[in-house]
Amino acid sequence: MTKHRTREERRDEILQAAARCFAEKGYYETTMDDIVASAGLSKGTLYWHFDNKKALFHSLIERWWGEILQRFVAVLGEPVRVSEKFRLALRAMDESAAVNPELVRAQVEFLTMALHDDELLEWLRGFYDQSVGFVEAMIQQGVATGEFRDVDARALAQLIVAAVDGGIVQRELLEAHADGPFQWEALADALLKLLENPNHDQ
Repeated sequence: MTKHRTREERRDEILQAAARCFAEKGYYETTMDDIVASAGLSKGTLYWHFDNKKALFHSLIERWWGEILQRFVAVLGEPVRVSEKFRLALRAMDESAAVNPELVRAQVEFLTMALHDDELLEWLRGFYDQSVGFVEAMIQQGVATGEFRDVDARALAQLIVAAVDGGIVQRELLEAHADGPFQWEALADALLKLLENPNHDQ
């Protein structure tokens, strides 16, 4: 018997097909017909799930960042030192990027497109605020336990998010040119050196 897919399964198929198309051709060169062909679905099914290409593109980025933020929230609740939580969070980012290279490329394009699209920029600001809020909460947790120095958690969180965004771009655009892949562990070491409280008992 033919298995009837659920609405969510159909949506996943479309998003996976869109990710492949966007990675191969870029946002502007990809058409809805390309996505229909890649997904093996009818155009009517595609438009039943997504009104247009921009809505599909946003949903793709939103789902990826939602999954990453869920992992970050889980890390925040881990019963380990805050310094280890930092490492776990960066590893989660690296692992997700390694498993989803097509989404990394879509994310890079999303960042550049937001420069010229107010709607995309507003969505990007929402993702950014969530990311900064997570890092800020982690820093505040470290300050509260005495593991980190008393710092401006918000300002430092913004710098850390900027460094992570730069790492994502470098991974996608410059890895072949740079001396190997982006060094997430080295970034963690540098950040923790900046944050650590020398008077805290180990």
